[in-house]
Amino acid sequence: MSHLPIITYSLDELVALARQGSPFYQQAYADLPERPALADLPVLNAANYWEAHSRDPRAVVTGPLEGGLVLNSGGSTGAPKFSYFRDDEANTAVALTARALENTGLRDGDRVANLFATGYLYASFTVMTEAMKEMTAKVLQYPIGYFVPVPDAIRIIRGSKVNVWAGFPTHLMNLANFLEQEKIEDVRVSRIVFGGEPFTPDQRSLLESRFPGIQIRSISYASVDGGVIALAPSDCGPGEHRVADGAALMEIHDEETGVVIEETGRPGKIIFTNLTRRLMPMLRYPTGDRAQWIEPSGGTERKFLLLGRTEDSVRLATFNVTVAEITKILEPFRTPLDIQQFQLVVTQEDGRDGLTMRLASGAPHSVQKSSGQGLLDSFLRQKPILAEAIGKGVVRPVRFEWVEPLQLEVNARTGKTPSVIDRRAG
Repeated sequence: MSHLPIITYSLDELVALARQGSPFYQQAYADLPERPALADLPVLNAANYWEAHSRDPRAVVTGPLEGGLVLNSGGSTGAPKFSYFRDDEANTAVALTARALENTGLRDGDRVANLFATGYLYASFTVMTEAMKEMTAKVLQYPIGYFVPVPDAIRIIRGSKVNVWAGFPTHLMNLANFLEQEKIEDVRVSRIVFGGEPFTPDQRSLLESRFPGIQIRSISYASVDGGVIALAPSDCGPGEHRVADGAALMEIHDEETGVVIEETGRPGKIIFTNLTRRLMPMLRYPTGDRAQWIEPSGGTERKFLLLGRTEDSVRLATFNVTVAEITKILEPFRTPLDIQQFQLVVTQEDGRDGLTMRLASGAPHSVQKSSGQGLLDSFLRQKPILAEAIGKGVVRPVRFEWVEPLQLEVNARTGKTPSVIDRRAG
């Protein structure tokens, strides 16, 4: 295991420190008892937190910004934000990530392509580079990065006989699709370790068919601000993780009432409390993800299932269309149309909202064209409020756009593929 220590703090220590050193927390916690329990702490309003941070970072930090590491946070949802770490806090993040990597089954002698994003204050490449050096397993790391053109990345992977890919699922799918398009058959991938976004079932299926016997493993459930919130040991299936006890506290709250959910099988939004950061405490912060417990309370490293983002929906006129709804509508079409992924693009013309479904499909163009009406009929049948709005001229007719997987838009900073792209002004 890593020689770097994993330094953690109690909730009492962090709350006391936040109240003493952070003006933002002083105001938020002004009416709390001297030693509040976790349930006494208000859930942070993310917008208010980052607004205070943007006015003056000293509002949310507990000490001077001297030494340490600055990383980009929140790049997938808006303007970049800065997250500050002391050196010991950064080392703890590396040690926890090394522990998470150990769970993915990496072995001595594995040749690992680090395809995470680097530069622009990104965390993933930097942390992964250091964490691989801290593992018990001795792997040979190839620090290729995310921004290297796909043909060049494949040239390195192919020439060096790299057998493990580590990166964002969208980018890894681009590499796999390039191999197929160029009819390159001598690249062997035995394992994929990923983070940043989930692998969808259809993406897993495609990779398993192209690389028989491949193992696809999540590294962890983590974020820049939250650190490693949960691990994915060998008993975790797709989307499943176990809370990293000691490093984080994780709660699931009802999305409507805010009540803490303890029972299994009930979806809610994730709220985390980081127990490794003193300089910039993150106490009861919403991740923007949904989950449900799949093990009863009372045990250690409780297992849960990730269910996607809480904000994965679009607002058209007066109603919402969710990514979950589209996923369900597309289900019967996925196999015959070889639909690998989709994006919802929202626009506004002449004062009316419009929705374009961008479908990454491997089917022949003739099949795509002939299937458009069936897709539209199914969509409107299962979303009658949209059909009514289109009929009244309130919303523009739905459009379908067939694209190659590489043509899907990605966030320039994070490398992730957003499910929703809103092009409306303001």
